[in-house]
Amino acid sequence: MYSQVIRISDMQRLQDEIDETLSLLEAIFLPSFFDIMVHLMVHLPAQAMIAGPVHFRSMWAVERYIGKLKGHVHTRSHVEGSIAEGYLFDESLTFCSHYLDDESRLNRARNDGGLDMEVDDTTPFFHNIGRGLAGKCMVMLDNKTWLQAHRYVLFNYDNIEPYLDKHMITFLLLVFEVIEKSSVCITRPFMSGLNCTWQKWAMKHLMR
Repeated sequence: MYSQVIRISDMQRLQDEIDETLSLLEAIFLPSFFDIMVHLMVHLPAQAMIAGPVHFRSMWAVERYIGKLKGHVHTRSHVEGSIAEGYLFDESLTFCSHYLDDESRLNRARNDGGLDMEVDDTTPFFHNIGRGLAGKCMVMLDNKTWLQAHRYVLFNYDNIEPYLDKHMITFLLLVFEVIEKSSVCITRPFMSGLNCTWQKWAMKHLMR
């Protein structure tokens, strides 16, 4: 809905999918889960079909700026005066920082945590490793959590989809072979092996 051009057919399909998804969620979650924010999704496609793309009428930037102005309030009895004084102070500092040779918030280098934004061309899939976050903390992941994070990144990457399909075909052939030999039923824990075997399969076939 935030794209520059939207199609009515896409909004109608999205409306049907939202209705179906909420119906499935109602069978899982308690009624207290469905607050006004969850219900808002029902009206967004219809609103987009009537009013057009969201970026022409989005109020998020205005609301963020209003929230910034509210942060200037330190005297509850003089709200307007506090906002005016804080706004004037902020604008004065911004104006003066243009004439400073030292580092300011206008020319401060972005904190990327020492990460290089571009990687060499030998990387087959990922050509950008992203940016570091301010206030980051180091977290040591155990082997299971690292594998889950690794699978999450790969499973949500479009270029890896052909390899996922190839791995699924290989896994299903193995499953059918086991069924023919032992006559066992396919259970959910058994099918969870699809994710568990991906790591070894990928290292065997993709690292050649």
